Amino acid sequence: MKSLLGKILKIFLIFALVVLIVLVVFGLVLTLDWPKWVGIVILVGLLGLFIALLFVRKLWLRRKEQRFVEQIVEQDEARIKEMAVQDQQQGKELQNRWKEAIEALRSSHLKKLGNPLYVLPWYMVIGESGTGKTTAIRSARLTSPFADLRQATGISGTKNCDWWFFEQAVIVDTAGRYAIPVDEGRDKDEWQQFLTLLAKYRKKEPLNGLIVTLAADKCLQEAPEVLEQDGRSIRRRIDELMRVLGAKFPVYVMVTKCDLVQGMTQYTEQLPEGSLNQAMGAVNPGLSKDVAGFLDRVIPGMGERLRDIRLLLLHESRSKSLEPGLVLFPQEFENLKPGLTAFIRGAFQENPYQETPLLRGLYFSSGRQEGTPYSHLLKALGLIDAKEVLPGTDKGLFLHDFFGRILPKDR
Repeated sequence: MKSLLGKILKIFLIFALVVLIVLVVFGLVLTLDWPKWVGIVILVGLLGLFIALLFVRKLWLRRKEQRFVEQIVEQDEARIKEMAVQDQQQGKELQNRWKEAIEALRSSHLKKLGNPLYVLPWYMVIGESGTGKTTAIRSARLTSPFADLRQATGISGTKNCDWWFFEQAVIVDTAGRYAIPVDEGRDKDEWQQFLTLLAKYRKKEPLNGLIVTLAADKCLQEAPEVLEQDGRSIRRRIDELMRVLGAKFPVYVMVTKCDLVQGMTQYTEQLPEGSLNQAMGAVNPGLSKDVAGFLDRVIPGMGERLRDIRLLLLHESRSKSLEPGLVLFPQEFENLKPGLTAFIRGAFQENPYQETPLLRGLYFSSGRQEGTPYSHLLKALGLIDAKEVLPGTDKGLFLHDFFGRILPKDR
């Protein structure tokens, strides 16, 4: 809304300035008793000067961008030369994967709509290994009219980065070791090279948004101190992204593997099929930096909403056998809050040394419904061995509209 008002205000100011210039010129012509054609010539001259200034500015920006890219390429090549032989091979492999993906975009029909690198928004997904990043993207079941591009998701596998080309957006799925390094030195160098390539190929609009994944089972079971430390690692990656790209971007936190929250699978089985495509979460209005207050509103609010829906589902399923998960899920869902608070505090808390990332929203999803759900209640009752084991499906829950509507609409 603010963006729309800003555009309207800008158009109004430009219009007012043009009217003012016309009035001043013709007022001068009438005062000095000049012919009217003199006023027209002055206006045409001013218009020509304005166009010339725009042209010069465009050339200057293009040259500045070209110098930046040349500098980036030189730094990238120098970094590869300094690497060990094995690291050099990985660096060149990452370069080749970027080149293949960029070439796939450039040769697509997107070029009919403009620069194919900028027609669609770009979103990056980062998160610790095993948080289900690739599964979430695949399970969103988005479509792409570009069959050749859709096949390009195999360009890189999960070793470095996966490319997903959809009708609505380009999704770049990164290796988990970029977010939480395994080999600190090597993984950090490769992450820096990844940022270099992103800045090289998409300088004007580097990134339209960043999705940070956090697994629900870790959020439920891990100590808050560990989750906060993971959040700080993510914060460093976000900070490096902003510094290298020279821009801020919205960050979305997605809690994946929510099927591992006790009762979610049984709860969602009672919901209408169409509702499972909707996004489950909330937007941070006004991009408030009070992330603690945001969580204090969102989690209890969603828990209350789940209870309201539960009443309706219980009423509709009176003739059926009562599923325990249907009763347990709202409370078990709210048990995500302590771990989630610690993680988001580490990733988004304001400090005097770093730029504060823009937390745009918090969302919850499930990609496969497999594994063993965790329950605080069952653990407290000593029934930890009575937990169910999910069979595993390929049904994505609350993913389609997040990737297909929420993100592109937020561009």
